[in-house]
Formats: sequence, structure tokens, C-alpha cells
Amino acid sequence: MKQLSPLEDVMGALTLATALATSLFLSTVAFAQSTAATLAGTVVDEQKSALPGAVITVRNTDSGQVRSTTSDERGSFRIVGLPPGRYGLTAELSGFARLVQPDVSLSVAQELTVGLSMRLAALEEAVTVTAELPLVETTRSALGTTITTGEIEALPIANRNFANLAQLTPGVTSTAGTGISSAGQLTRNTTFLIDGLSNDDDSVAGQRGGFSVDAIKEFIVVANAFNAEYGQSSGAIISVVTRSGTNKFDGRGFYYHRDDSWDASTAASKLVTPAPPKSRLEQKIVGGFFGGPIRRNRAFFFGSVEYTRQLSENLVTSPTARIFLPNDPIVFEQPTTNPQVLGKVDMALASSNTLALRYRIDTDRIVGTGIGGNSTRERGQDRDRRDQDFAVHDNWVVGSRGLNEFRMQFARRYFNWDVSRYCPGCPTINRPGLNLGKASNMPQGRTEDRIQLANTFSWLAPASWGDHAFKVGVDASFIDLFSEFHNNLYGTFTFTTSTPFNPAVGATYPTQYTQNVGDPIVRLNNNIYALFAQDQWKPVSRLTINYGVRWDYEDVVGIAHDKNNIAPRLGLVWDITGSGRTVLRANTGIYYDQIFLNIPLNAENAKKFVQTLITNPGFPDPNGPNPNRTGGPITPIPSTTQFSPDNRTPYTRQVTAGIQRQIGSTFSISADVVSARGQGLLRSIDANYPDLDDPLRRRPNPAFQRITVVQTKGNSWYTALQMGVEKRFSNRHSYTIAYTLGQTERDTEDFNFFPVDQRVYHAERGPANNDARHRVSAAVSYQLPWQIQASTLIAARTKLPYSITTGADDNRDTQTNDRPAGVGRNAGRGANLFQADLRLTKRMQLRELDFEVIGEAFNLTNQKNWTNFDGNQRSTTFGRPANGEMTRRVQLGFRVDF
Repeated sequence: MKQLSPLEDVMGALTLATALATSLFLSTVAFAQSTAATLAGTVVDEQKSALPGAVITVRNTDSGQVRSTTSDERGSFRIVGLPPGRYGLTAELSGFARLVQPDVSLSVAQELTVGLSMRLAALEEAVTVTAELPLVETTRSALGTTITTGEIEALPIANRNFANLAQLTPGVTSTAGTGISSAGQLTRNTTFLIDGLSNDDDSVAGQRGGFSVDAIKEFIVVANAFNAEYGQSSGAIISVVTRSGTNKFDGRGFYYHRDDSWDASTAASKLVTPAPPKSRLEQKIVGGFFGGPIRRNRAFFFGSVEYTRQLSENLVTSPTARIFLPNDPIVFEQPTTNPQVLGKVDMALASSNTLALRYRIDTDRIVGTGIGGNSTRERGQDRDRRDQDFAVHDNWVVGSRGLNEFRMQFARRYFNWDVSRYCPGCPTINRPGLNLGKASNMPQGRTEDRIQLANTFSWLAPASWGDHAFKVGVDASFIDLFSEFHNNLYGTFTFTTSTPFNPAVGATYPTQYTQNVGDPIVRLNNNIYALFAQDQWKPVSRLTINYGVRWDYEDVVGIAHDKNNIAPRLGLVWDITGSGRTVLRANTGIYYDQIFLNIPLNAENAKKFVQTLITNPGFPDPNGPNPNRTGGPITPIPSTTQFSPDNRTPYTRQVTAGIQRQIGSTFSISADVVSARGQGLLRSIDANYPDLDDPLRRRPNPAFQRITVVQTKGNSWYTALQMGVEKRFSNRHSYTIAYTLGQTERDTEDFNFFPVDQRVYHAERGPANNDARHRVSAAVSYQLPWQIQASTLIAARTKLPYSITTGADDNRDTQTNDRPAGVGRNAGRGANLFQADLRLTKRMQLRELDFEVIGEAFNLTNQKNWTNFDGNQRSTTFGRPANGEMTRRVQLGFRVDF
């Protein structure tokens, strides 16, 4: 296939981005979600009377940057736009002793409220406060969790994928095999942000690129009820802040190694008889970071690099594979390489103006992907990926009450799937429990360019207005997609039997053949816009009202432009006693998602393709002899795909209510009831659906076979009790627990979901694919003697559902998704999941060097955690899994900080 050109000239990208940034400062710009923290509080004397006029100063311990404000007539103060990190806080007022709080930690998007009590100067020159900071945020109504630097560095992270830690948020699942989801939504509905800018792949609504875990400072996971500044997601928000340089030169080097001799046999090997030798695996990860001052207190640099090289093996487990490919092996090597580089510069242009520049490149090559389980060698692909982006972030403090945050990025994602080494000219052949031929959507490739422009303005109202903190912003992303998609250009045969084809036996013939003919190249543009306004209002000291409204719009070609996506949000937080230790919180709001580009892309492809569908064709010649039930010759009749012109943007309506309580200085517990109703979800119907009461199954328009129409009329229902427990580090240990008791139902799963009988679409309501009644995740860290730290990450859930089908087109509507009589959708249940990961770290010091020797075991108890259960009653593997999650893996490594 034609190779898509990656971004070859880095300097060219930087030049373009710089030019864009320059132009942006001269025009109205756009909004992005803020990662900055807010520090607020009240200054009082020993009699609890408000102290106006106190000068509050915070100084960043790492960068030396200073921000100040003055308490108002109520004694209140608020400092916004503080980068996450450690600060020293002072409060000064004539006649009072200077108050010092030397260690205040602020995390990403945190709203920290502190109470400052000042004493008369006659008693003391200065008062140093070392009290523990609160675990309860008395002004935040959104439900979420912050994953700190300490947790990222201490916990075992499988595949060094930081998003695995998102499961420590109640209501969020990120266990292997199910992706990250919340509120009963799909993984597609989760939005990723890096330094406040989108890290989404607009084509498939997934994450765009990655970087070294060691380059992450911390990240926040917002599961439900986020403010109006967050959008384009009906699920979770994951917002990451990358590290920056400081006034101190520091760096790190690391190396991690895995080898199959340390590991257990794969779960898939238990499904093959006789059992094959242990799958080969060798993985080496090397990298590090370095940062420091360019000019003390004014400019800083940071850079990280990580390189992964892995050789693994995939196993074909289908028992019928040897019947059709007797000379093929069942074990196939899959080498992978993945270099990741990130560079960042932070500058203080003035005391009120800071600028950050960041560049990232992340590439990988995977050879032999697509093989394994029920998929044979013929399904193999070699995949190349390259992600690059350049980002600008400018913070400008406007007077004593305002803050303007400007962001911009230029990003490019390049993908190419090559099948030339496997079975490039083969048709796709689908049999019960076996996949032969190349994948019907291969080969393919795409390049997606994104320019995002962003601006947010925050303003603290004067005391005469009441206690208001306003924030407004706009958002614009301009996306250009070039796609080369060979969608079923070689045809697809569907069989309902595992018996090889015999021209003399009608039962061995395929039941269906489809093929497209046309131009695989499509280019699309998508412009995404958003506006928002929100306010945090405290009508009384113990009550916070977070309210706002957001508007989203996208104008991609081929879909209806939904202009009424107005999303109001309302959250309440009540500090019950005024001590900041117990809060009641409640939220309601509308949360719009977006139509990912593959949907209009498929519709545009359909305009350029002629689609043919033949029932009961010959094999290997679709037009050859066949046991046609209706008699007479078969004439190919085209099919087509469309996107419904009256579609709307998918969204959820969420309602939450709960309580959070701090016990002592190190322990907190929370419980929230969450209800989310999804509407306008993607699904498909056949607009030329055959008359099932007609023995000949005639269609309304005889000039076409199937007319697939993608609609936004699906629904989801989610109800859950989400509970969290946090124990801050003390007495040598800390832990976090997240538990969810929930139920998720849907009447669709994705854009390509068809009902068994579309005359009764409501019958498709049933358990969602990611419905698990119970989920629990926990992280525990314990400081052992001899500078040894033990940390564990545990995830468990009950069984996920799967659909049971007859494996045939019983009602002859050309869909082979029919279920047995009386069996609802997703009536089967797979296996429970339990995974415990362990990390042991031994620390040593040699002068200025800190050494860590690290041992990690993933899935320590070696649970098989079966997946991909076969629901086809005609399959020889009916009711059995086709694969399993990762079995026990051991990784050794070391880390040196200097």
C-alpha cells in the first residue's frame, strides 16, 4: 500500500508551531483544561476574627518562583494558577508574628483550603506551622483521585503504562483487557490530557502516544461530575502533568529486564494440546532523565528518554487451525521496539509571566501483530507508529485578581499496517472459532494532524460581590486526517461450520460473501470548538456551589452539525461542621462526547466503494455453484453504508451524591452513589431490512442488499456505589482502596453493533460488555527495615458478560448474530479476575548517588484470568476462553538518581 509520510523534519515542526504561537498572541484564542492548583483560605487571629490586609506569599521550593496576594475584608485569600509542587507559605501583617508553613504540597488541579491563625507580635517574632494538610477538599464536588509522584515511583506498573494506576479511582476500571472506562461508558469515552492539552486520537477516540513514566510528575483521574472546563468526554478525564527542571541539577538513569526463564507459561498455552514449550520473551528497557537551571529562578530545562526492545511470542490456540493450515506453526515471534523522547523548557519572563515549551516524540514498530488465539498467521500485520507534538503554555498573572492561561499544540500521529509478509491477496475467511485470510480492514494507514489553540481566564471577584471565583474559556482544535483504508477489498467469506469446504456437500458452503470495490484514499477535516463559563461561589463559609455551562461543536463533513450541545453543570459541597473534615457533596450535569473520525470516514469510504453482499455463495468463487435456498442464479447486488443525517452528539446525564470524612490526620473514607444515563450512543441498523415474514426475505429496495445506517440512538444505564479509602503515609505505611458495586446496561456496544431483530431493538438491552458487579483495587506501600520498600497493586473484579449465539443466520436477515430462543444479549459470563503485583526496592547511597535495586512480579499468584470466551454454539470451543490475561511475569531493574 502507499506509505503515508511521517513528520520527518523536527525543526520544521518547531518553526510552524512557533509561527502559530506568535499569531495566537495577536488574536482571540482558545481554551484548554487547566492543570494548575489553587490555594485558598482564611486568615484569623486567636479569637477567630478575620484579619484583612495580611500578605500571603507562596514560594515554589524547586523553582524559586513567588506569588503573593492580600487577604480581603473577610480575611479570605485565593491564589490560582500554581504549578503542582512543593511550596513554602508565609503570612505577614503588621502587629502580628510572621506565620510560616514551610511544606505545602499542591497536586494537579487541586483546590487546597488552609486556615491560618496569626498571633500577636509581642508574643513571638515568627510562628512555624507544621500541621498535616487536609485530606478532604471542601470546595471540590467532582469525584476523582490524584496519583502522586510517590505512587508513580513506588508502585509496580505493568508495561510501564501509567494509566494502569487509574483503577485506584472509585468507579474507574483499567484492568487489563477492558481499557479505561467510567460511568458505564466505553473506553472510547475517556479523554486524556497532557499538560492541559488533548492527547486524544480523534480517529478512534483513543490515547495518542506516550512517554516515559519517569517523565510524569503526577496525574489526576476525574471519574464523574467534572466542571464545565472539562469536555468532549462522557466518561473519565485523565490529566497528566509532566516534570520540569528546577534550581538543582538532578537526573536519573534506569534499566529494567524481563526474561521468559523467570516467567510462568502463558494462559494461552494451557488451551493447546499438547502444550507447547514456554513462550519466548526478552524485554530490555533503558532510559533516564536530566534537568536543572538554565538561569537560577528564571529558566529551567528537563529531558527524558526511554527505549524499549522486546521479543515475545504469540500462540494460535484454535484447535481447528491445523486442519486448514497443517504446515503452519502455532507459535509466532513478535519483536517490538519503542523509543520515547520528551524535552521541556520553563521560563519566568517576568514576575507575573511564565512560559513553558515542550516537545515529544514516541515511535514504535511491532512485527507480527494480529496473530494469536483464533487468528492464524494469515491475519498477521507489521505496524509502524509515530507520534509527535510541540506544545506552548503561557501563564500571565493579571493584576491581583486575574490569571490568563494560554496553550497551543501542533501534533501529528502516523500509523501504517503492512500485510505484505503474510497473506496480502487473500480474502477474509471467518469460521466458528477460527480466523483465516487477512483481516478485512487491512492494509491501512493514516496521518492525523492536530492544531489546538487554547485560553482560559480566571478572575477572583472583589469581596463586595461575594465569594466568587469565575473562569471562562474557549477551545479550538483543527484536525486533518489522511487515510488509506483497504476495507474488504479482497472479500470476506462467512462460514457456520469448521468442516472444510466440499463442493458436493452443501452444509460446507459459506453462508455469506461481501466485498467492496473502490478507492481506499479519503481525506477529512474536523474542526472542534467549545466555550465554557463557570463560577465557584461560597454563599456562606461552609457551602460551596460549583456551577457552569459548556457548549461543544464540531463540523466534520458527512455528519449532522449538532449546534445545541449545551451542557449545564451543578455541584454542591457542604462542610458539615466547618472543621473541613466531613463534607457532603452532590452533582448533576450533562456531559457530551464527540463523534470520532472513523464514523464519517466509513461513510466517505462508502461513497467511493461499491459493496456487494451475496447470500450462500460458492467457494472459493463467490459466483460459483452453491446451494441457494431460493433457487436460481445469484446476481451480486450492492450494499452501502451511511451516517444518519439526523444524528446527534452522544452524551450522559449524571447525578451523584455522597460523603467524605477525614479521620485523624492520615485517614479518609468516601462513599458516593452515581447514576449515569447515556443517550445518543452509536449503533447500526439496516435501512433496507428484509421482511422477515416473507419466505423470500425480499427487501424494500430491491436495487440494494444491506443499507447500513450508523445512528446515535443507543442507550446506557449505570448505577453504582463508589467507595474510597485513603491512608496517608505514617507509621511506615500507606494505602489506597477503591471499591465499586455497580451495574451497567446498554442496548448497543459500538458503532458497528447490529440487533438480532431490529424490529424489536429494545430487546438488545442487557448487561454491557464491561459490566462487572464488583470491582476493587488497592495499592499498599510499606517501608521495611534496611531501606527496603514493599509495594503492591491489587485488582479484582467479578465476571464480565459475553453473548451466546447460534452461529448462524437463523432469521436470514444477513446478520450471523442470532441468539437461541429466550436467551438475552450477553447472557453468558466469563471468569473472575484477580491480579496482585508486587515491587520490592532496596535503596543504597554512595555520596551524591542514590541507588535502587528493583524486583517486580506482575500477577504474583499466577492467576490465569481467562478472556475472550467463545459464545458461538457451533464452535468446537463454545463456552471456552480463547486467551487469558498476563500470567506471572518477573522484572528486575535498577535506578540511579544523581
